[in-house]
Amino acid sequence: MNLGEGAVLVQAPKSANGATIHAASVAAAITGTTVMIEYHPGACKFLVLEGTGRFYRPAHPGDSVLVGPGQMVIGNPNAAVSDPVNFDIARFVKTSRFITDFRPLRTEKLIVTERQKQQQEKSKKSLIETNLVIFGGGTQVSLIGQAPATTHPAPNPSPVAARVSH
Repeated sequence: MNLGEGAVLVQAPKSANGATIHAASVAAAITGTTVMIEYHPGACKFLVLEGTGRFYRPAHPGDSVLVGPGQMVIGNPNAAVSDPVNFDIARFVKTSRFITDFRPLRTEKLIVTERQKQQQEKSKKSLIETNLVIFGGGTQVSLIGQAPATTHPAPNPSPVAARVSH
């Protein structure tokens, strides 16, 4: 799949041969995984809801990273791939139009399992919540719970609501 601009949610069941999603100078390879990838010139985001995906820059051998459930890579598609950071699966499922505006995903039970694992990690304090939030599309990070809120500028993308099942 080629993503020119916007965002897409992709399910690639284990029974499929996998899927590769290209977005400008970055790509993601998945099998048995549910992911969201967003691309706008100068910014990309790759989130894994369940399973494991590989996020990479095809023109730069060795510049890749494995991304597990509840992890995301965010950054400039023309810069080296960064290490994944954690995101809140429960918050994503509750607020994402990819989830709320469509019928339930076939992998919903797997996503719930990963969300529960993440909640257990929070309970054990091995996963610590922050007050950093990305509202809507793009990469603008907001600090909530502080007055005044601090934001870091990023592109203002126009969201594209589409889901793809492989």
